Amino acid sequence: LDKMVLGATFSANWAPVYGKINLVGAKVVNFDFYGSAGIGMLTLAEYYAQWDDALDAQGVYPPVSLGTKKPLVEPTLNLGVGMNFFLNQSVALKLDARSFLYVGREPDYTPLDDSDAQENRVYNNFLASVGLSMYFPTMKPRVTNF
Repeated sequence: LDKMVLGATFSANWAPVYGKINLVGAKVVNFDFYGSAGIGMLTLAEYYAQWDDALDAQGVYPPVSLGTKKPLVEPTLNLGVGMNFFLNQSVALKLDARSFLYVGREPDYTPLDDSDAQENRVYNNFLASVGLSMYFPTMKPRVTNF
């Protein structure tokens, strides 16, 4: 069992679709829709189940606890899509969804026996986020707002 602890990625965005929304005739909100792709690194905590004599003595069933191994660092490919809603000239509301793909060892549920070779498979960690983007320096005000 692996758990993502830390990730760092470098990606490029491409915004082929942009437009304006008129909210009840009061304010125009600009938006763009973008795709994203890049590479990065993930730090993964690897857990394994182990027999725990202390839990067995307490009558806990099943008497198993989680142990940890040294963290793994895996290269990753990230792909995603998102939208920016520009609230004014320097602030945007950002909606973003990304998949982090990496190749890792398949889980091994057999008793401890290092003679068996483990196979690899592709894993996908999905991340959805909402945030604010701030742009510095601010853009010059528009002459007209249509």
